[in-house]
Amino acid sequence: MAHCEQLTHPHIYGPHLNDISLAGCARLTDASVEESCSASPSLLRLNICGCVGLRRPQIASSSLEVLNCQHLPVEIAASVSLETCPALKRVKSS
Repeated sequence: MAHCEQLTHPHIYGPHLNDISLAGCARLTDASVEESCSASPSLLRLNICGCVGLRRPQIASSSLEVLNCQHLPVEIAASVSLETCPALKRVKSS
């Protein structure tokens, strides 16, 4: 779904979904990222790099290992913790 500039609120979910790339989706909403994480219990990787419409999504996933939030405000990466993402191993941000 990456680089869909008009995409605002996709319904992405599934019990076996482990990789979501929404990179470059400039109009993506915080709520859509939050819902995708909570509705995908096997999620390992989330790429929201360059999603400039995001303000401060509350990313929470018990399985998420890698978050790519490059080219976004540092507050987004800073809001992710081991409490909300206990399996998190790597955050790519700049």
